[in-house]
Amino acid sequence: MLDETNELVKTFRRIRQNLQLSSTPNFRLRIFGIKSRNRQYDLPTSSDIAALIPGDFVPDREDQDIIVDHQGEGLKRITSLNPKFEALHFPLLFPYGEDGFHPQIPYNSVFCPPSMRRKFITQREYYAYRLQYRRNEGHTLIQSGKALQHYCVDAFSTIELNRLAFLRTHQKDLRAEVYQGMEDAFAKGDLDGQKIG
Repeated sequence: MLDETNELVKTFRRIRQNLQLSSTPNFRLRIFGIKSRNRQYDLPTSSDIAALIPGDFVPDREDQDIIVDHQGEGLKRITSLNPKFEALHFPLLFPYGEDGFHPQIPYNSVFCPPSMRRKFITQREYYAYRLQYRRNEGHTLIQSGKALQHYCVDAFSTIELNRLAFLRTHQKDLRAEVYQGMEDAFAKGDLDGQKIG
């Protein structure tokens, strides 16, 4: 089914055919993991779900990008904001390779007053929309069982990682140093907020 419907699968098949035809294929596949403990690679015996959020264990690695070794051009990052990220990460949930979230999805709402309208939707709004049951639409995502759980956990961690990245990269816009100054003043007992900031 994926060979017929998914553009990404078709692309990977073409690449494989080109590699088979080439006399000197330049191809690498690396899967990292150290099999040092017993039962480390066994199937889970519990029905609980956990999320390993990038940055929890190695502080300087806070992304959940897909990295592709593009022949002749080196490593390429496909970030979680790329429209094809979901189709690459969940090929069975998105068998047609359809686009996922990207920051340029227009915000269409007739219920908001013009002064409150935004140009684009947020990631949270996108995932909230995707997770709703609608008549006359496919229900692959909603009926996918544990894959849906995986999708929801990934969606949550992606939203939170991008929120934290925004806070980290927009400190001057947010004037975070003022908050710290206010906190220090309140800790010293200065309760008159007019003199702070």
